[in-house]
Order: sequence, then C-alpha cells, then structure tokens
Amino acid sequence: MASKTTESTDSHPFEISIIGSGIIGLNLALGLLQRNIPITIYEQAQELKEIGTGIGFSANLEKCITELDPRISAVLHKIGLRQHQSLQWVVASNTEEDFTFAGRVFEAWEEVGGVEQKSDTGKVVMSFMDGTKIETDAVIGCDGIKSRVRYLLAGDNNPAGIPHYANESAYRCLVEMHKVSPILGNYASVMTLWIGHGANLVTYPISNNRFFNVAAFVRDNTGYWPDYSKQTVQASKAEIIDSFSSFNPMLRRLIEALPDEQNRWGMFDTLDHPLDSYVEGCVAVAGDAAHASTPHHGMGAGMGIEDAIVLVTVLEKAKQELSSYTAGTPTSRKIVLSRAFETFDSTRRERSQWLVASSRRQGLLNQWEVPEVRNTDDFLRDTAERVSNLYNYDWRLMVQRSIEDYEQRLAQGDEKIQAAL
Repeated sequence: MASKTTESTDSHPFEISIIGSGIIGLNLALGLLQRNIPITIYEQAQELKEIGTGIGFSANLEKCITELDPRISAVLHKIGLRQHQSLQWVVASNTEEDFTFAGRVFEAWEEVGGVEQKSDTGKVVMSFMDGTKIETDAVIGCDGIKSRVRYLLAGDNNPAGIPHYANESAYRCLVEMHKVSPILGNYASVMTLWIGHGANLVTYPISNNRFFNVAAFVRDNTGYWPDYSKQTVQASKAEIIDSFSSFNPMLRRLIEALPDEQNRWGMFDTLDHPLDSYVEGCVAVAGDAAHASTPHHGMGAGMGIEDAIVLVTVLEKAKQELSSYTAGTPTSRKIVLSRAFETFDSTRRERSQWLVASSRRQGLLNQWEVPEVRNTDDFLRDTAERVSNLYNYDWRLMVQRSIEDYEQRLAQGDEKIQAAL
C-alpha cells in the first residue's frame, strides 16, 4: 500500500489538496497558486481535455474571475463570445495560453474512498480505492454533482450525501444552422427562452453561427428516474415531439428538425436534502459538490466561482496568520485552517442554497407550473427580482465580510492557537 505525506515549511505553512479538475477545481487551484499557496489536484481522468461545451459569465462575475487570477480572464477574452455587456458564452477550445507552474500540481488517482482528520498531527488522510493513502493539510472537494467528498462529509445513508431528481428532464442537441434558419428566421441568431405549459426551450447559435444549440426541458411530476447511477438514458425524438405538441407550429417544426437519436438528461439538485455544513474540520466541498442546482439561471458555475474567491481569500489570510508565528505546530495549523473553512461555510451556504431553490422555481415558472403566476407580467416580475440578486451581487462586499468574519473567529480562538505554539 503506497503512502505519501505533504510537508509544510515556513514559507509554505500548508498545502491544499483539491479533489476534481472541473471548472471550479481549476479556478480555485489557479487562485491559490496566484497567492503562492501550494496545491495538488487529484483527478480520476488520466488527462485534461476540452469537452466542447460552453458556460455563461456575467460582466460582474468576470471581475471576480480576474480577482482570482487575471490570466483566466485574459484567456476568456480570447476564446469567449460577448453578448451585450457580458461574456455570455465561453466555449471550451484550444488556446495558446500557458498555465505552467513549478512542480507537479496534477495527479491522476482512483476515486477517493475516505477522508479522515488525525487528532495528533491535524493532517487529513485521503484513502483512495487502490489502497493509496495520502496525508495533506486540507481537502477541498470540487468533484461535481456526484461528489464523493460530499457523500463522505454527509455520512453513510444520509440523503444529503447525494443529489436527487428534480422532476425534470432535458434533451440537448446541436442542429446545423442551415436547417434552423428557414424555420426560426431572426430567432436563429439570438438566445431565446421559449416558455410553455409543462415544457420550455432554450435556443442559441454557437460556433460562429454554424450550429444551433437546443435545450428542451420537460416537466416530469412522477418523481421517477429509472437509474440513479446515471444522469442520462436513451430517448427518441418522438418523446420530445409529444412533450411539445401544444407549442406553436414554428417550434414544432424546430423539434421535427432535431436528430432522431436522443439522450434524456435527468435534472438533479440538492434542494430537498441540503448539507447542514459545507465543511468538517479541514475538509470542505465547493461548487456543484456543495450546492448542485438545475441550470435555469445559468449560474451554477458562477456560484462556484464565488465559492473559489472566498476560499482563496480566507486561505491567504490563514497563510499570513501561520507565517507570522515564529514556530508553528500541527495544532495551530489545524485551528487556523478549520477557522478558514468555517468562515467559508458561514459566508457561502445561505446564498448558494438560495440559488438551488431559485433555479428550481425558475424551471417551474418557465413551464407555467406556479399557480400564482398567471401572466407574462407576473412571470417577468418574479424572474427579475431573483435574477438581479444573482447578477448584481456585490461579491467584493462578500469578500470583505468574509475577512472580517475570519479575523473575528481567529481572535476568539487566539488562546488555543497560542497555547499550541
């Protein structure tokens, strides 16, 4: 059985282990490295490669990304497409930008099987399915909606450890633009939300208008998903045609133009069984691992970016705190890091879980499933109030309050820290 221990030094009083190399894991890693905090990313995939998908960022969130690491924003400007005043769609594609750092920061491992904090050294022991054990100072699970770290934090047989079916499915596909333009006319050149009873569509052009993206959402009030181990099942175009049979003729023609072979994507989230806390000691979860939501606000990645800026902020403060001591100890390191994670949880949990609830409601609104919303004016009013809270959020104030909260927590635990020195 292989084992490994990370070593702390005066200049690097701790190292962070990140589980998962998705959008949030990589942005968090870059933000920490920008602040000279050593990290190692552990990922099941043997290599990182583009996935051919896109994500949306508001102009406000773009500033948050720049605060994480200005180079990330620079790359987004190279490969992203702007709509209005926001970097609306960022497509994963090749870029010449070089994100090379001293030392190895990426490790390919089997799935993590356990995380445990040792009482004597304060180290966190990660146990992998291949029998390897690695000791580190802190672990942040950014391993997505099916997060293993989340499951371990929640404990066995706890429904909060896994995402749950949100009574909704989606069919996602690309259609060649020359097939769509004659059907939709000017609507083929812009992003459009089509709302209707029991179903809705989100459509927009991609790849320099060569293709047209269609996401068809369908309400499913049975509460049944055939296989919880999979997020997709095989489907047919006939299912989509039936779900949109009450829509106008133009949209029915669009549905007819979709490919015959389809996959049905189950919408899962964490609304019904949220975590009581995103942290335990020196272990935390962030992004979808903490608060997976349905996609109706297009803000899942953005909420994870907000998580990342808080984490890098408080961990930078933790580094400064530990570096100020003439001699650190395992106990002082554990206290300082756990206080940082507590601050992260206090700062982020309420807002991120609000997003999960708001996105679920938006899906119901898009499909006219909210009884008190009776007309378009009601729909726009309800939507606008919540969207404003998402896209006009003062993340700088959030960061400042997290610093104040962390300093207060440290002051309250100062006697314990000093006693440990």
